[in-house]
Amino acid sequence: MSDTPSPNPPPPAGGTELAIPVSDRVQIQNVLIIESHAKRGEDEAFAGVGFNHKITGVEFSKEEETGEMGVQITIVLAATKDGKVQRDPALLLMAKLMLNYKISSFEGLTDENLRAFANTNGVFNAWPYWREFVQNMTVRMGLPPVVAPVFRIRDVAPPPPAGEPRETASSAKASDEPNTPSE
Repeated sequence: MSDTPSPNPPPPAGGTELAIPVSDRVQIQNVLIIESHAKRGEDEAFAGVGFNHKITGVEFSKEEETGEMGVQITIVLAATKDGKVQRDPALLLMAKLMLNYKISSFEGLTDENLRAFANTNGVFNAWPYWREFVQNMTVRMGLPPVVAPVFRIRDVAPPPPAGEPRETASSAKASDEPNTPSE
């Protein structure tokens, strides 16, 4: 699978630095899929398709009394033709993941720190679960496995404006790899 550069700009200076105080204090407790969706088209629809992964939402919540933090991440994979997601893509997968963390102390942490953590560490922590979900679902749908790409540091940009999904580096053409059903 070939990866193409992400259209995202590099993260702003200080984005990952803001996450460090949180990452020094947390332990991941569990990762849950709290919502998912899968849709497969006809075999003919897979000729020449690529795959586009988008992070469409990153949210966090905190419970200072219990020392807990939650990060909710929504990721979508859609098959593409000529680099564009079609109105009715041949493959569409969505998973909303909930990551629960225990924090030793919220002292000195701001919502800006927690947001930066959710957008960096939270996404990095969720990505292997997304990769497993994509590979498992494509096989269960009777397709050769699709492997999600490596999550690139440049993909840890601040979230786009509300309603605009964030793309990650992945647009391998199915015709270039053994990830498509044979005709």
